[in-house]
Amino acid sequence: MVPGVYRLIRILHLIHHLSAGGAERQLSLLAPEMVRLGHDVHIAYLNEGSEAVSLPGVITHRISVLGNHDPMLLFKLNRLLRTIKPDIMHSWILMMDIMAGFFSFMDNTTWVLREPTSAVGYKNFNLKKILRAWLAHRASAIVANSQGGRAYWLGQGISGTKLYVISNAVPFDLINAVKPHQSRCNNQKILIYAGRLIQSKNVDILIRAVANIRRRHNILLLIAGEGPSKPDLMSLVYSLGLHDVVRFLGYLKPLDLWAHMKASDAFVSLSAYEGMPNTVTEAIACDIPVVLSDNPEHRAFLDDESAVLLPPGSIQEVTNGICHTLEHTHEAGQRSANALEAIRDRTAAVVASEYIRLYERLVG
Repeated sequence: MVPGVYRLIRILHLIHHLSAGGAERQLSLLAPEMVRLGHDVHIAYLNEGSEAVSLPGVITHRISVLGNHDPMLLFKLNRLLRTIKPDIMHSWILMMDIMAGFFSFMDNTTWVLREPTSAVGYKNFNLKKILRAWLAHRASAIVANSQGGRAYWLGQGISGTKLYVISNAVPFDLINAVKPHQSRCNNQKILIYAGRLIQSKNVDILIRAVANIRRRHNILLLIAGEGPSKPDLMSLVYSLGLHDVVRFLGYLKPLDLWAHMKASDAFVSLSAYEGMPNTVTEAIACDIPVVLSDNPEHRAFLDDESAVLLPPGSIQEVTNGICHTLEHTHEAGQRSANALEAIRDRTAAVVASEYIRLYERLVG
Protein backbone atom coordinates (compact mmCIF):
# COMPACT_ATOMS: atom_id res chain seq x y z
CA MET A 1 0.00 0.00 0.00
CA VAL A 2 1.24 3.53 -0.79
CA PRO A 3 2.54 5.38 2.33
CA GLY A 4 -0.07 7.73 3.76
CA VAL A 5 -3.04 5.58 2.72
CA TYR A 6 -4.25 4.02 5.94
CA ARG A 7 -6.69 1.52 4.48
CA LEU A 8 -7.89 0.05 1.23
CA ILE A 9 -11.07 1.76 0.04
CA ARG A 10 -13.50 -0.06 -2.23
CA ILE A 11 -14.89 2.51 -4.69
CA LEU A 12 -17.79 2.03 -7.11
CA HIS A 13 -18.10 4.66 -9.85
CA LEU A 14 -21.47 4.90 -11.61
CA ILE A 15 -21.54 6.30 -15.17
CA HIS A 16 -23.51 5.80 -18.40
CA HIS A 17 -20.68 5.27 -20.88
CA LEU A 18 -16.99 4.48 -20.76
CA SER A 19 -16.01 6.98 -23.46
CA ALA A 20 -17.09 10.02 -25.48
CA GLY A 21 -17.95 12.77 -22.98
CA GLY A 22 -15.91 14.93 -20.63
CA ALA A 23 -17.00 13.09 -17.47
CA GLU A 24 -16.10 9.75 -19.07
CA ARG A 25 -12.67 11.00 -20.02
CA GLN A 26 -12.05 12.28 -16.51
CA LEU A 27 -13.05 8.97 -14.97
CA SER A 28 -10.84 7.04 -17.40
CA LEU A 29 -7.89 9.16 -16.22
CA LEU A 30 -8.63 9.02 -12.50
CA ALA A 31 -9.81 5.44 -11.90
CA PRO A 32 -6.46 3.78 -12.84
CA GLU A 33 -4.63 6.33 -10.66
CA MET A 34 -6.86 5.37 -7.73
CA VAL A 35 -5.84 1.74 -8.32
CA ARG A 36 -2.19 2.78 -8.37
CA LEU A 37 -2.73 4.46 -5.00
CA GLY A 38 -3.67 1.06 -3.58
CA HIS A 39 -7.48 0.95 -3.76
CA ASP A 40 -10.12 -1.44 -5.08
CA VAL A 41 -11.82 0.45 -7.92
CA HIS A 42 -14.96 -0.64 -9.80
CA ILE A 43 -16.93 1.07 -12.58
CA ALA A 44 -20.57 0.21 -13.34
CA TYR A 45 -21.77 1.43 -16.72
CA LEU A 46 -24.54 0.87 -19.28
CA ASN A 47 -22.85 1.32 -22.66
CA GLU A 48 -19.37 0.84 -24.08
CA GLY A 49 -19.27 4.14 -25.92
CA SER A 50 -17.64 4.87 -29.26
CA GLU A 51 -14.03 3.99 -28.46
CA ALA A 52 -12.00 1.53 -26.43
CA VAL A 53 -10.80 2.78 -23.04
CA SER A 54 -7.75 1.48 -21.19
CA LEU A 55 -8.47 1.05 -17.47
CA PRO A 56 -5.56 -0.95 -16.01
CA GLY A 57 -6.43 -2.51 -12.68
CA VAL A 58 -10.02 -1.24 -12.69
CA ILE A 59 -12.84 -3.81 -12.46
CA THR A 60 -15.65 -2.93 -14.86
CA HIS A 61 -19.26 -4.11 -14.69
CA ARG A 62 -21.50 -3.61 -17.69
CA ILE A 63 -25.17 -3.48 -16.72
CA SER A 64 -27.27 -4.80 -19.58
CA VAL A 65 -30.59 -2.92 -19.71
CA LEU A 66 -32.83 -1.50 -22.43
CA GLY A 67 -32.14 2.11 -21.43
CA ASN A 68 -32.10 4.67 -18.63
CA HIS A 69 -35.73 4.03 -17.73
CA ASP A 70 -35.63 0.24 -17.77
CA PRO A 71 -37.00 -0.83 -14.33
CA MET A 72 -34.38 -3.61 -14.30
CA LEU A 73 -31.68 -0.96 -13.91
CA LEU A 74 -32.54 -0.42 -10.24
CA PHE A 75 -32.69 -4.16 -9.61
CA LYS A 76 -29.36 -4.91 -11.32
CA LEU A 77 -27.55 -2.02 -9.72
CA ASN A 78 -28.87 -3.06 -6.32
CA ARG A 79 -27.60 -6.60 -6.87
CA LEU A 80 -24.17 -5.25 -7.89
CA LEU A 81 -24.01 -3.02 -4.79
CA ARG A 82 -24.79 -5.98 -2.53
CA THR A 83 -22.09 -8.03 -4.24
CA ILE A 84 -19.33 -5.37 -4.21
CA LYS A 85 -20.27 -3.72 -0.89
CA PRO A 86 -18.42 -0.46 -1.74
CA ASP A 87 -17.16 1.95 0.88
CA ILE A 88 -17.78 4.81 -1.56
CA MET A 89 -20.41 5.10 -4.28
CA HIS A 90 -19.44 7.90 -6.69
CA SER A 91 -21.92 9.02 -9.37
CA TRP A 92 -20.85 10.99 -12.43
CA ILE A 93 -23.88 11.71 -14.63
CA LEU A 94 -27.45 12.96 -14.03
CA MET A 95 -29.32 9.64 -14.24
CA MET A 96 -26.67 7.83 -12.22
CA ASP A 97 -26.92 10.59 -9.58
CA ILE A 98 -30.60 9.73 -9.27
CA MET A 99 -29.88 6.00 -9.03
CA ALA A 100 -27.22 6.60 -6.36
CA GLY A 101 -29.61 8.84 -4.45
CA PHE A 102 -32.20 6.04 -4.25
CA PHE A 103 -29.59 3.57 -3.04
CA SER A 104 -28.40 6.00 -0.37
CA PHE A 105 -31.92 5.72 1.08
CA MET A 106 -31.91 1.92 0.85
CA ASP A 107 -28.58 0.99 2.44
CA ASN A 108 -26.92 4.23 3.60
CA THR A 109 -23.81 3.73 1.41
CA THR A 110 -21.48 6.74 1.48
CA TRP A 111 -22.32 8.64 -1.69
CA VAL A 112 -20.25 11.23 -3.56
CA LEU A 113 -21.99 13.21 -6.32
CA ARG A 114 -19.89 14.95 -8.98
CA GLU A 115 -21.07 18.33 -10.27
CA PRO A 116 -19.74 19.10 -13.77
CA THR A 117 -21.24 22.51 -14.51
CA SER A 118 -22.24 25.80 -12.90
CA ALA A 119 -25.50 27.31 -11.67
CA VAL A 120 -26.27 28.85 -15.08
CA GLY A 121 -26.47 25.35 -16.55
CA TYR A 122 -29.58 24.63 -14.47
CA LYS A 123 -31.72 27.61 -15.39
CA ASN A 124 -34.09 25.29 -17.30
CA PHE A 125 -35.24 22.69 -14.78
CA ASN A 126 -36.98 19.43 -15.65
CA LEU A 127 -38.30 16.58 -13.53
CA LYS A 128 -34.97 14.70 -13.49
CA LYS A 129 -33.03 17.78 -12.37
CA ILE A 130 -35.60 18.51 -9.63
CA LEU A 131 -35.42 14.91 -8.41
CA ARG A 132 -31.61 14.99 -8.48
CA ALA A 133 -31.56 18.24 -6.47
CA TRP A 134 -33.87 16.71 -3.85
CA LEU A 135 -31.94 13.46 -3.57
CA ALA A 136 -28.61 15.30 -3.37
CA HIS A 137 -29.38 16.23 0.23
CA ARG A 138 -28.65 12.56 0.97
CA ALA A 139 -25.14 12.80 -0.50
CA SER A 140 -22.20 12.57 1.87
CA ALA A 141 -20.27 14.98 -0.37
CA ILE A 142 -20.74 16.90 -3.60
CA VAL A 143 -17.60 17.58 -5.65
CA ALA A 144 -17.78 20.39 -8.20
CA ASN A 145 -15.04 21.08 -10.72
CA SER A 146 -15.59 24.84 -10.39
CA GLN A 147 -16.68 27.40 -7.82
CA GLY A 148 -19.77 27.98 -9.96
CA GLY A 149 -20.83 24.37 -9.40
CA ARG A 150 -20.32 24.73 -5.66
CA ALA A 151 -22.41 27.93 -5.67
CA TYR A 152 -25.26 26.08 -7.38
CA TRP A 153 -25.53 23.57 -4.54
CA LEU A 154 -25.28 26.27 -1.88
CA GLY A 155 -28.31 27.77 -3.60
CA GLN A 156 -30.09 24.42 -3.30
CA GLY A 157 -29.69 24.50 0.47
CA ILE A 158 -26.78 22.05 0.72
CA SER A 159 -24.44 22.73 3.65
CA GLY A 160 -21.08 24.15 2.67
CA THR A 161 -19.43 21.45 4.80
CA LYS A 162 -20.56 18.88 2.21
CA LEU A 163 -19.28 20.84 -0.78
CA TYR A 164 -15.82 20.48 -2.33
CA VAL A 165 -14.09 21.81 -5.44
CA ILE A 166 -11.66 19.50 -7.25
CA SER A 167 -10.71 20.69 -10.72
CA ASN A 168 -10.40 18.38 -13.71
CA ALA A 169 -7.26 16.42 -14.47
CA VAL A 170 -5.25 17.15 -17.62
CA PRO A 171 -3.73 14.18 -19.53
CA PHE A 172 -0.32 15.76 -20.10
CA ASP A 173 1.52 12.51 -20.85
CA LEU A 174 -1.00 11.45 -23.51
CA ILE A 175 -1.08 14.90 -25.09
CA ASN A 176 2.72 15.25 -25.16
CA ALA A 177 3.00 11.98 -27.11
CA VAL A 178 0.74 13.21 -29.94
CA LYS A 179 2.20 14.67 -33.13
CA PRO A 180 0.53 17.62 -34.92
CA HIS A 181 -1.81 16.88 -37.80
CA GLN A 182 -0.14 17.89 -41.06
CA SER A 183 -2.68 19.55 -43.37
CA ARG A 184 -1.84 23.26 -43.46
CA CYS A 185 -1.80 25.21 -46.72
CA ASN A 186 0.75 27.97 -47.31
CA ASN A 187 0.22 31.06 -45.11
CA GLN A 188 -2.99 29.58 -43.74
CA LYS A 189 -4.10 30.39 -40.20
CA ILE A 190 -6.09 27.66 -38.43
CA LEU A 191 -8.61 28.15 -35.64
CA ILE A 192 -10.22 25.25 -33.81
CA TYR A 193 -13.31 24.87 -31.63
CA ALA A 194 -14.16 21.62 -29.85
CA GLY A 195 -17.29 20.90 -27.85
CA ARG A 196 -21.00 20.31 -28.08
CA LEU A 197 -22.85 22.18 -30.80
CA ILE A 198 -25.53 23.81 -28.68
CA GLN A 199 -26.78 27.37 -28.43
CA SER A 200 -24.95 28.25 -25.21
CA LYS A 201 -21.57 27.60 -26.89
CA ASN A 202 -22.06 30.61 -29.23
CA VAL A 203 -20.45 28.86 -32.20
CA ASP A 204 -22.59 31.03 -34.48
CA ILE A 205 -20.78 34.12 -33.15
CA LEU A 206 -17.45 32.48 -33.94
CA ILE A 207 -18.57 31.68 -37.50
CA ARG A 208 -19.71 35.29 -38.06
CA ALA A 209 -16.38 36.54 -36.70
CA VAL A 210 -14.54 34.25 -39.14
CA ALA A 211 -16.48 35.89 -41.98
CA ASN A 212 -14.78 39.16 -40.93
CA ILE A 213 -11.37 37.63 -40.27
CA ARG A 214 -11.04 36.12 -43.74
CA ARG A 215 -10.82 39.65 -45.16
CA ARG A 216 -7.44 39.96 -43.40
CA HIS A 217 -6.17 36.35 -43.27
CA ASN A 218 -6.21 33.11 -45.19
CA ILE A 219 -8.25 31.43 -42.44
CA LEU A 220 -9.60 27.95 -41.75
CA LEU A 221 -11.98 27.20 -38.88
CA LEU A 222 -12.22 23.60 -37.67
CA ILE A 223 -15.33 22.70 -35.67
CA ALA A 224 -15.04 19.42 -33.76
CA GLY A 225 -18.18 18.11 -32.11
CA GLU A 226 -21.80 17.18 -32.58
CA GLY A 227 -25.06 18.55 -31.24
CA PRO A 228 -28.55 19.82 -32.07
CA SER A 229 -27.29 23.17 -33.40
CA LYS A 230 -25.21 21.58 -36.15
CA PRO A 231 -27.81 21.89 -38.98
CA ASP A 232 -28.36 25.60 -38.22
CA LEU A 233 -24.61 26.22 -38.03
CA MET A 234 -24.05 24.49 -41.38
CA SER A 235 -26.81 26.62 -42.91
CA LEU A 236 -25.16 29.74 -41.51
CA VAL A 237 -21.82 28.73 -43.04
CA TYR A 238 -23.37 28.38 -46.48
CA SER A 239 -25.42 31.57 -46.20
CA LEU A 240 -22.21 33.50 -45.44
CA GLY A 241 -20.32 31.82 -48.28
CA LEU A 242 -17.88 30.15 -45.88
CA HIS A 243 -18.14 26.57 -47.16
CA ASP A 244 -14.43 26.63 -48.09
CA VAL A 245 -13.41 28.34 -44.82
CA VAL A 246 -15.28 26.34 -42.16
CA ARG A 247 -14.87 22.57 -41.83
CA PHE A 248 -17.08 20.41 -39.61
CA LEU A 249 -15.04 17.48 -38.31
CA GLY A 250 -17.75 15.76 -36.25
CA TYR A 251 -16.82 14.03 -33.00
CA LEU A 252 -13.08 13.36 -32.79
CA LYS A 253 -11.37 10.85 -30.54
CA PRO A 254 -9.03 12.60 -28.09
CA LEU A 255 -5.79 11.69 -29.89
CA ASP A 256 -7.16 13.02 -33.19
CA LEU A 257 -8.49 16.16 -31.53
CA TRP A 258 -5.14 16.91 -29.88
CA ALA A 259 -3.32 16.36 -33.19
CA HIS A 260 -5.57 19.00 -34.80
CA MET A 261 -5.14 21.33 -31.82
CA LYS A 262 -1.36 21.12 -32.06
CA ALA A 263 -1.55 22.09 -35.74
CA SER A 264 -3.76 25.13 -35.04
CA ASP A 265 -2.88 28.75 -34.38
CA ALA A 266 -5.52 29.28 -31.69
CA PHE A 267 -8.32 27.52 -29.84
CA VAL A 268 -11.56 29.49 -29.52
CA SER A 269 -14.44 28.84 -27.12
CA LEU A 270 -17.16 31.44 -26.54
CA SER A 271 -19.42 29.45 -24.21
CA ALA A 272 -21.84 31.35 -22.00
CA TYR A 273 -21.00 29.13 -19.02
CA GLU A 274 -18.84 26.13 -18.11
CA GLY A 275 -17.73 23.91 -15.29
CA MET A 276 -14.01 23.43 -15.77
CA PRO A 277 -13.81 22.80 -19.52
CA ASN A 278 -11.69 19.82 -20.59
CA THR A 279 -11.17 21.12 -24.12
CA VAL A 280 -9.76 24.44 -22.90
CA THR A 281 -7.20 22.81 -20.60
CA GLU A 282 -6.33 20.27 -23.31
CA ALA A 283 -5.74 23.09 -25.82
CA ILE A 284 -3.48 24.80 -23.29
CA ALA A 285 -1.58 21.52 -22.82
CA CYS A 286 -1.21 21.41 -26.63
CA ASP A 287 0.67 24.72 -26.28
CA ILE A 288 -1.58 26.89 -28.43
CA PRO A 289 -3.12 30.28 -27.54
CA VAL A 290 -6.69 30.28 -26.26
CA VAL A 291 -9.36 32.88 -27.06
CA LEU A 292 -12.22 32.48 -24.60
CA SER A 293 -15.45 33.99 -23.35
CA ASP A 294 -14.93 36.16 -20.29
CA ASN A 295 -16.87 34.15 -17.70
CA PRO A 296 -16.15 33.23 -14.05
CA GLU A 297 -15.25 29.63 -14.87
CA HIS A 298 -12.48 30.70 -17.27
CA ARG A 299 -11.35 33.46 -14.89
CA ALA A 300 -11.01 30.89 -12.10
CA PHE A 301 -7.72 29.64 -13.57
CA LEU A 302 -6.84 32.12 -16.35
CA ASP A 303 -6.39 35.88 -16.62
CA ASP A 304 -5.54 38.49 -19.25
CA GLU A 305 -1.88 37.43 -19.11
CA SER A 306 -2.71 33.82 -20.01
CA ALA A 307 -5.70 34.08 -22.38
CA VAL A 308 -7.62 36.51 -24.55
CA LEU A 309 -10.91 36.88 -22.66
CA LEU A 310 -13.79 38.47 -24.56
CA PRO A 311 -17.52 39.23 -24.27
CA PRO A 312 -18.94 36.23 -26.15
CA GLY A 313 -21.84 38.11 -27.73
CA SER A 314 -19.82 40.78 -29.56
CA ILE A 315 -18.89 39.69 -33.09
CA GLN A 316 -16.56 42.69 -33.49
CA GLU A 317 -14.69 42.10 -30.23
CA VAL A 318 -14.32 38.40 -31.04
CA THR A 319 -13.00 39.35 -34.48
CA ASN A 320 -10.51 41.79 -32.97
CA GLY A 321 -9.38 39.37 -30.27
CA ILE A 322 -8.72 36.55 -32.73
CA CYS A 323 -6.92 38.83 -35.19
CA HIS A 324 -4.74 40.23 -32.41
CA THR A 325 -3.80 36.68 -31.43
CA LEU A 326 -2.94 35.73 -35.01
CA GLU A 327 -0.95 38.90 -35.69
CA HIS A 328 1.02 39.18 -32.44
CA THR A 329 2.53 35.73 -32.21
CA HIS A 330 5.22 36.52 -29.62
CA GLU A 331 2.64 37.96 -27.23
CA ALA A 332 0.31 35.01 -27.90
CA GLY A 333 3.16 32.60 -27.20
CA GLN A 334 3.83 34.23 -23.83
CA ARG A 335 0.16 33.93 -22.89
CA SER A 336 0.29 30.24 -23.86
CA ALA A 337 3.27 29.71 -21.56
CA ASN A 338 1.49 31.47 -18.69
CA ALA A 339 -1.66 29.39 -19.23
CA LEU A 340 0.36 26.18 -19.18
CA GLU A 341 1.98 27.20 -15.91
CA ALA A 342 -1.49 27.82 -14.42
CA ILE A 343 -2.61 24.21 -14.98
CA ARG A 344 0.72 22.37 -14.77
CA ASP A 345 -0.08 20.77 -11.40
CA ARG A 346 -3.45 19.31 -12.50
CA THR A 347 -2.09 15.89 -13.39
CA ALA A 348 -4.23 12.77 -13.05
CA ALA A 349 -2.06 11.60 -10.14
CA VAL A 350 -2.59 14.84 -8.20
CA VAL A 351 -6.34 15.00 -8.82
CA ALA A 352 -6.87 11.31 -7.98
CA SER A 353 -5.00 11.86 -4.71
CA GLU A 354 -7.34 14.74 -3.86
CA TYR A 355 -10.35 12.47 -4.36
CA ILE A 356 -8.77 9.72 -2.26
CA ARG A 357 -8.14 12.14 0.61
CA LEU A 358 -11.82 13.09 0.46
CA TYR A 359 -12.89 9.43 0.43
CA GLU A 360 -10.65 8.78 3.44
CA ARG A 361 -12.34 11.57 5.40
CA LEU A 362 -15.79 10.26 4.50
CA VAL A 363 -15.17 6.61 5.44
CA GLY A 364 -12.90 7.41 8.39
